[in-house]
Amino acid sequence: MVVVTVPVGRVVRWVENFEHRHGPTTYDVQGGRLTGAAPDGSGFSAGVPFEAAYAGAATAEGLAAAVE
Repeated sequence: MVVVTVPVGRVVRWVENFEHRHGPTTYDVQGGRLTGAAPDGSGFSAGVPFEAAYAGAATAEGLAAAVE
C-alpha cells in the first residue's frame, strides 16, 4: 500500500485524476473512509485526519467538505 497525503484543496482533483487514469470508478463509504474501485483493479481509500470516521456522501466533494 502506498500512502499519499493530499491537501484538502486538491482532493476533488486527485479523485478526478484517478478516474481519468484508471477508468470509470465506483465510489463507496466503508469503514469510515471514502473508497474507489476502478475496472483495472486499482483502488483507493481516503479518510479525514486524526482518525475521525467519514460518514458523508460517497463523493470527493463530500470528503473535502468534511475535512474543511
